[in-house]
Amino acid sequence: MNTKLLQQGFMLTVRSLWPLLRRRQIFPDGEMSASLSTLLLNKLGILRSTSVSHFNTHIKLSNLKKQEADRRLNLVKKKRKRLDVIMNEILISKHQIKKDKAQMVKIVKEIGKRKAITERFVNAVNVIMEHVDNCDETSSEEEEDVSESEENDENDENDENEDA
Repeated sequence: MNTKLLQQGFMLTVRSLWPLLRRRQIFPDGEMSASLSTLLLNKLGILRSTSVSHFNTHIKLSNLKKQEADRRLNLVKKKRKRLDVIMNEILISKHQIKKDKAQMVKIVKEIGKRKAITERFVNAVNVIMEHVDNCDETSSEEEEDVSESEENDENDENDENEDA
């Protein structure tokens, strides 16, 4: 009878401790081995082998869940690192694009300046050519005038020579 009361008391204790064992609050480091739990339960002789195996299976599953959670966490960390690397490459590319854009703006401005200088030069050349054309026309008229005046001068000289 004493053993029966002891067994019932222990069952109540185990039932109250079961949620704590599941949450690993009794063994906070999470290193409660299946053999330790089996030893505890077998020494007390209260639970059947099926209950013990269920308890061991539960601990193994929780360990597997913890390992799976750690594995997933590591995967997430690796993906974050890759994402950080990609983001850094994007930032570097963005800065390079800004630099290239600034350089292109400088080149376009320089081309604009050169184009303006070229247009001014072409305009100046055109003005000079027009002036030359005008001078040619004027000089051809002057040449005609000069040649006529020269002929007149020669005629005048000839007339003077004849008179003398």
